Amino acid sequence: MSQKNYSPGLRGVLRFRVSGLGALVTACAVFLGACASSPIPPPPSGAGAYQSGNYQEAYRLSASEYSRTDGVRRDRAALTAGLSAHAMGRSALAESWLRPLERHPDPAISGRAAATLGLIAQERGDHEQAAALLSRASRQLDGDASARANFQAAESYAALGRVDSARLHYRLARGGTPAQDQVRTLSNERLELSGYTLQAGAFANQANARELANRLSTRAQALGYGEPRIVQRTPADGRVLYLVHIGSFSTERDAQTARIRLGGDAVVASAARR
Repeated sequence: MSQKNYSPGLRGVLRFRVSGLGALVTACAVFLGACASSPIPPPPSGAGAYQSGNYQEAYRLSASEYSRTDGVRRDRAALTAGLSAHAMGRSALAESWLRPLERHPDPAISGRAAATLGLIAQERGDHEQAAALLSRASRQLDGDASARANFQAAESYAALGRVDSARLHYRLARGGTPAQDQVRTLSNERLELSGYTLQAGAFANQANARELANRLSTRAQALGYGEPRIVQRTPADGRVLYLVHIGSFSTERDAQTARIRLGGDAVVASAARR
């Protein structure tokens, strides 16, 4: 499966990194100024290759380690293989590695597996499953990884029109370290949203957003909701999205009533301040 509009910048914010394996280093024995030997370099590891961005090599090394180890080492190799497959855009392969790790007793493993499975669900538009997985991952992980999971859970809840849940997770996403300033800034922007609107669509192409807005214009104005508007949003990955918003409502109940009257696939969403 090809990777869906996720730039390298997104991976920097979203990817759930694995810990490197400890380096095996032989000490240099010094006696009367003589060095016995040079240090023995550590063997290459899938985790190390993953952290350096060499995902194809990370996958190869991790799959090999999985086949010849057992226990926690085997599970960590499976995690790295799954993360690497996802980074290469091979979502089905990633899921085959990560699904068995969802309920692993080590939260560092199960949390990263659930978070990446949540991103895969989000990429294919299954925000219900994405929100559940990412929300669970945010509780299993800590620090910056938890903040990233909370942010992406909030994005999926927002896409579902579940504004209160989205705002809760945006608030939780602000708890990362200064290294996660981008997540914190975006979360604060989302929390500055005021009231409710109907979101009729979200597009990477502005022309597609304009086409939908024009198509809905007559009906939206006839219902008293005004002209559909296009709101530009820049998520954590840096890619630009164009959202088609209709109307402005002070309560979620009013927005839900308007959604039923409008019909179609619109969802209730927070209304961006203009």
